[in-house]
Amino acid sequence: MEMGKPLRGAFAKTLLDQIVEVDRKIVYVGFGDSVIESLSVLSENKILSAPVADIKGRWLGFVDLIAILKFAYKKQGRDDVDLEVWREIMHAEMSQVLRTATGDSLIFCTKESSLLQILPFFGGGVAHRCLVAVSDPKVNVLYNAYKIVSQIDVIVAMYDMVKNMSSKDNLLSPSEIGVIASILSRAVSETMLPMCKKMATMTDTKTVLDAVSTLMRTGVSCLGILDLEGKLCANFSSSDLKGLRFLDDEFFLFKRNVIEFLFSYSPLSLKPVTISPETTLETMLELVVTKKIHRIWVVSADGKPSHVITLTDILQFINSLT
Repeated sequence: MEMGKPLRGAFAKTLLDQIVEVDRKIVYVGFGDSVIESLSVLSENKILSAPVADIKGRWLGFVDLIAILKFAYKKQGRDDVDLEVWREIMHAEMSQVLRTATGDSLIFCTKESSLLQILPFFGGGVAHRCLVAVSDPKVNVLYNAYKIVSQIDVIVAMYDMVKNMSSKDNLLSPSEIGVIASILSRAVSETMLPMCKKMATMTDTKTVLDAVSTLMRTGVSCLGILDLEGKLCANFSSSDLKGLRFLDDEFFLFKRNVIEFLFSYSPLSLKPVTISPETTLETMLELVVTKKIHRIWVVSADGKPSHVITLTDILQFINSLT
């Protein structure tokens, strides 16, 4: 049996309306809101991104911390920061940020859309999240969107489907279940690693500013922080900056050692989740879902990283099978 056939069948039967709670409200920022106001919205709601709406109530796109950092990085024009320039950046309107953003495309789906239909967007790097419309997705207004589905939502739904494959209510046949189980038993070295994108690292002697600048220059979503022996000792991403605005008394944090910063503001990043190249796809998925992480590092026996697997990589692999 072709490997992708049972996956296509299972994903086609799972609708977006089934995988996200109805009461998860949509938090958004306004086109005319300032960067500092938008950061406050993200911080207060403990989220990393939000859709942007104009004054007529139309959705324009998504903005996240990476987009804001890229905007700031371009404004600075160098790998350094000036407090006055930073204050100016913080009071810029989100319209300016959105115009320079190169992140998620605005994807509108309906509650009848299936996982199979949105997988190419999430697995193809087009989007990390999409808006779910109440009715016709061509009606682009605030009241017509009632959910946001993210990459992790999709992966959790797929994982739950896999865990329940043997239940009596499952619509897959025993042979189809066997095919999916065989895929999940394969090592990440032969499934995930061939399609992983470039990995970026930095030594633990560098500063927060060094880390942010490296993210911007390389275009990656995270950095591996290495000790003097080249072993992975931490993970740095825009998520570690959540809740901070780096204004006034926070501005000095740019110059702080990255490890010291993580210890004070994001201690979980000092314990990056790792696997070996021999780890199975099923074990990797279980770690991603249970620990609610957006990336997992592949390290050798001596603790040195060789790859980082992101949610986009996982969905790209799954999409390649369907």
